Amino acid sequence: MTIIFKKYADQIGIAASSLCLIHCLLMPFVMAFWIGNNHCAPGTGCCNEAAGFNYDYLFLAFSAVAVYMAAGHCSRRWLKAMMWGCFGLLTAGLLLEPHLEGAHLATYPAAIGLASAHFLNWRFCRQCNPKKS
Repeated sequence: MTIIFKKYADQIGIAASSLCLIHCLLMPFVMAFWIGNNHCAPGTGCCNEAAGFNYDYLFLAFSAVAVYMAAGHCSRRWLKAMMWGCFGLLTAGLLLEPHLEGAHLATYPAAIGLASAHFLNWRFCRQCNPKKS
């Protein structure tokens, strides 16, 4: 399992970061629709963050493992720093969201940066290790 994950760490990182970005962009619209159509009456507590599963931490876990695995075989220091920096920004944005107004805004550039870093690492890795046919 670890070998497969190491081999596809960048693809998994791209997918997790992209899904995280889509989730962050669409969730306000889903919540507005949900509340606007009386699926969640105000004051009932069904729209609390505690109600339901919080996918933010699932994306964070996948991103952590993907960054750790991808950075392990990355030879470019700036790319490693970009991956860990974007992951740190994503983590800070998600963890500070309940406590600090607007902290969630840090997740957008972090998810874009993380997906870009994984893509660049995947691209550079393919150039260094071309497949033998």
